[in-house]
Amino acid sequence: MTLDAIVEQYQAGTLANAPDLVLLEAQNKIEIWHAWRLENPGAKPTSVPSASLLHTISVFIEKTTNNRYGCND
Repeated sequence: MTLDAIVEQYQAGTLANAPDLVLLEAQNKIEIWHAWRLENPGAKPTSVPSASLLHTISVFIEKTTNNRYGCND
């Protein structure tokens, strides 16, 4: 799944419907781009979403996968 597709599905409210493997791969991609955005805050804004949005999506994916397996700490 592309970064754009992950963001689009998150914004559409459908990302939580993805299978576990897709969510784990999406979270990995989001975390990589989040780290890049933190290191390159001045990069063209439309090329990669904001660090804030990427962080929000990462937290959402983590909570979604934890809730599936009862890890609600």
